[in-house]
Amino acid sequence: GAAELRALAAAGTELPGGALGAQLLERTLESMTSFAARVVEATAEPCLPAHHAVIDINLHGEAWRLSAGFADLRPSGLVRWRCDERRPTDVLEAWLHHLALCADPPAGVQPCTRWLATFDELRFVSPADPRGILESLLAIYRRGLSEPVHFFPKAAWALKEPGGSEAKARSKWKPSHHNGHGEQTDAAYRLALRGLGDPLDDQFTRLANEVFGPALAHLDPESEAP
Repeated sequence: GAAELRALAAAGTELPGGALGAQLLERTLESMTSFAARVVEATAEPCLPAHHAVIDINLHGEAWRLSAGFADLRPSGLVRWRCDERRPTDVLEAWLHHLALCADPPAGVQPCTRWLATFDELRFVSPADPRGILESLLAIYRRGLSEPVHFFPKAAWALKEPGGSEAKARSKWKPSHHNGHGEQTDAAYRLALRGLGDPLDDQFTRLANEVFGPALAHLDPESEAP
């Protein structure tokens, strides 16, 4: 209950002391309680039997098989959540699960995927050609196995999200006092991209469009604003 959560919070070191810490704790508990109620409502339907989706794709003569296990499908579709502000990786995770579900759906399940975050919700509708979209994403992955590809989730989402821009993408990429380290400081990126010039180039813009463009195009109008 709330009393137990307060006791656990008081025993930790995450909150400041005094009145400021007490106010922050109460706001956090209120947010968590509201979020939990939304999850309970969204998952009220009983789950259907587990489903194993299998999608075979011929990628330029190479045989690829994508698979995904769903143990939490309901007649209204798939519901996933994370109690935090929504991140670009959440959008990608929800979109990939949605594509797998739509590409090999079981009977009796609506092709709808919802992702609940603390302050908003994403809801995807079924694309006309989910296998084609998966194939285009797989081609990016396949290329990335042999050379660096200029896809960086935080910067790409800052470019493509409603109201996004190149300036916002660069603000996510470069370190600053607003975003902490910045995506640029990732050790893997620094190693893979050394000596290659500006990574937020035409390839970056193209990949941001290819990855996030279809996802944004298939958001249900009833979704809360991303």
